[in-house]
Amino acid sequence: MITLRHKVQDHIRALEGDAVVKALEQARGNKAEAARLLGIDYKTYRTKLKTLRERVETTVDE
Repeated sequence: MITLRHKVQDHIRALEGDAVVKALEQARGNKAEAARLLGIDYKTYRTKLKTLRERVETTVDE
């Protein structure tokens, strides 16, 4: 059963993923600059990027 909470979490993950990718594009691949653009710590940015990559890999494998 998909709850409203799950739908909201999925939507937030998608928006966050888009922001992570767009920031990296704007920063021309520079992760530290991408983190600055988003106003988050570099380590937090790396964690979000890793999570995004894992989700993409999981989706591709299915």
